[in-house]
Amino acid sequence: MLKKIFKYIFIFVWFVYFFTGIVVNTKYSFGDYVVAIILMFLPIILIYAKKIVKAKKLAKVEKQINEKIEYENEKINNLQTGLPVLNIPSLFLGNAKLHYYEPAVLLYEENKMVGLINESTKDTRRLASFFNSDYEQYKSKSTGISKAVYEDISYHYHGELAITSKSIIFINQEKGFEIKVNDIAFVQEYSNGVSIQNGDDVYLILIDEPRYFIAILNTLKNDL
Repeated sequence: MLKKIFKYIFIFVWFVYFFTGIVVNTKYSFGDYVVAIILMFLPIILIYAKKIVKAKKLAKVEKQINEKIEYENEKINNLQTGLPVLNIPSLFLGNAKLHYYEPAVLLYEENKMVGLINESTKDTRRLASFFNSDYEQYKSKSTGISKAVYEDISYHYHGELAITSKSIIFINQEKGFEIKVNDIAFVQEYSNGVSIQNGDDVYLILIDEPRYFIAILNTLKNDL
């Protein structure tokens, strides 16, 4: 709010300065008047130009979001004719069919020790002052005991997320997992991903089309 007030004050002072110069100075040529008028309105022009650029960027982002939603809706509607069957030569799935295969990021959080803090005690001593009255002096003394400090650390594991006719598979060398479709307890949709619960384990996964992912799961569960 304060920044906006200062901006309007600056524009007002700028406008008055150039307006006064134009009115008082009678020796300006026509070209000088044109330049002075342009400079007088320059802050207002710049402000509106910035707003126009910002509006165009927002419109572009909104268009991209709408196109993405329409494309995802189209893929979901196509599921009415049946589940897609994908062929990825690099994957061996046995007799299972592949219905979904997209890049994904697994969010993993771990409570991990990040450092040590030395505990200390206070040693209190009473000393005589110049006025023969006592005062307390505190001296910090280390006990030699270290206390561990823990923080929640987030990790990102990039991989591929697949849905087969039998299970959900996250492909990653460190944190890969497989969950049987019938063992899925709960799936929650978010704007940029999903959470999958299997027993006491909850997996948070970032994907581009969470609604499509859940639609495939629902279709698959209905077909089982």
